[in-house]
Amino acid sequence: MQKMQCRKTSRIVEIPRVLLVTPVGLEPTTMRLEDLVAKACNTATLSGHTFTIFRADGCRSIGFCSSANLPRFSTGSKFTVSISIAPESIKQRFSEYTDEYKENCTVISYNGVPFALWKTAHILDICRMTNTLGWELSTVAYIDSIQEDDSDDYNPVIKLKLPGAPELQVIAFALKHCRRWPVSCQEILDANSIAKANDLHERAASILHIPVSADMRFFQIFFDAKSNRLTPFMKANRDWHGEVLVERIPPAIGSKAKPRMRLLSVDWPSNEIVYESRYPRKEYGFLSEHEGNFVQLGYTTFDRGQKYELYISETRG
Repeated sequence: MQKMQCRKTSRIVEIPRVLLVTPVGLEPTTMRLEDLVAKACNTATLSGHTFTIFRADGCRSIGFCSSANLPRFSTGSKFTVSISIAPESIKQRFSEYTDEYKENCTVISYNGVPFALWKTAHILDICRMTNTLGWELSTVAYIDSIQEDDSDDYNPVIKLKLPGAPELQVIAFALKHCRRWPVSCQEILDANSIAKANDLHERAASILHIPVSADMRFFQIFFDAKSNRLTPFMKANRDWHGEVLVERIPPAIGSKAKPRMRLLSVDWPSNEIVYESRYPRKEYGFLSEHEGNFVQLGYTTFDRGQKYELYISETRG
C-alpha cells in the first residue's frame, strides 16, 4: 500500500470514495460471525465518557493532514487522538480538500487541535452513535515514518491503531442496537438476528405489496433464469405480485412422486400458472396446507433479469 504523507503545504491526494452505510445485519465473509463479534468486543473500551477503539496490530493510514498542528514526534511515537464528525468550520481549514470531504467526513484531533480530515467505512456511524450517547471517540496514532525532502518541513506518515472494517462494522452495529458498552457477544448476536428478521419482513412486504407482520408465515426463494422453478409466466412478466390459488397436481399413474403444488393467478392475468412447487422444497409443506385456498406471491428480478427473488406468504386478511 502506498504511504500517504502529511505536509504543511497544500497537497491533493486521490483516495477511493467510500460509501458509508449503517449496517442492518452483520454478514462476515472470512470468519464465523461469533468469532468476528468476539474479536470486535476486545478492541473497544469505555472509560468514563471516552470510548476508545484500539488494536495493537491495527494499521489504518490517514489521507490528508496538516503536520503544522502536531509536535515533532519521532518515528515510532504513539499518541492518543480523538475522532469526531467534522463541522463546516473545521473543513474550511482544509479548503484544498473540501471537495473530497463535503459530506461524510470526520476530523482527527490531538490535544483538541484538529490536524486531519478522514473518511472511512463505519467510522462515521460510530461517531454518530458516540455523539448520541455523549461519549468522545478516541484511538491511538503512531508515526510510521518521516518523509525527508530538501525543505525543513516535518512530513510524518501517520497511521491509526484501529481494527479492520469487519470489526468496526460490529462496533457500529452494537452501539446502534444496544446503545451501551460493554455488551456481551450474545447480546450482539441476538440484536443481529432481530435486525435481520425485521429487514427480511420489510423486504418481503416490498415485493408482495402487502403488510407482513412479525407472526406472518412467508418464504423467501432465490433462483436463476436456468432453474426449473422458472415458468413461462415468469419469463413473460419479470416483476409481478398478486393473489394466487393453490392447486394440487397429482403425479402420473404409477409414479411414486409427490403431488406438485401449482399456483394460479387470480387477478389479471387470470388462471395462469405462476409457479409450481415440488417436494421437498421448503415452501412445499406450507402450500400443501393451503391447497384449494389463496396465498400471496410476489417476485422481482435482478442481475439484468438473470436472477429471481420470490416470496410466498399467507394472504391478506
